[in-house]
Amino acid sequence: MLTLVSQVALAALLAMLIFSDWKHRTVNVLQLMALGFISVILSGIALEPMELLKRVGINLGWMLSQLVLVQLYFAFKERQFRSIIDDKIGLGDLVFFAAITPLFDPYTFILFYLSSLLFALLAFGAMRKWLSEHQSATIPLVGTCAVWLTVFYASVSFFELEPLQLLSYAN
Repeated sequence: MLTLVSQVALAALLAMLIFSDWKHRTVNVLQLMALGFISVILSGIALEPMELLKRVGINLGWMLSQLVLVQLYFAFKERQFRSIIDDKIGLGDLVFFAAITPLFDPYTFILFYLSSLLFALLAFGAMRKWLSEHQSATIPLVGTCAVWLTVFYASVSFFELEPLQLLSYAN
């Protein structure tokens, strides 16, 4: 019963994040906190506490390494060091990915992370043509990654696949 309630709450939160990010280009910190809480509950049902901590630690380490590499790239490119958070990438985008780290084992997280970024680029590129010139040119990363997470999670649940099986079918 707890799993079903958590899955419904996850779907509702993702829908709110999608709407908010696409409409206003902002996300609510309380929604992101709730997403993290529900991610821990869903993963905590299936995993031992130490395995959950290990999973989250490795996934956060991956995110941190990516952030450092992107920071270094822009520092060399612009020949000055300044924070890329809220300039090149939104804080909400980072918090979103941190909040969903419990949902994935490290290998699947890396695959989801990279495929969701590719999906965001492709989706926004395709939709940019229909956006009015008054809308922001920034990519609603949380919104598009939440769409990808919804498709990913629904596909895994509906077809009763392991996440890696789902990604191998995409290749």
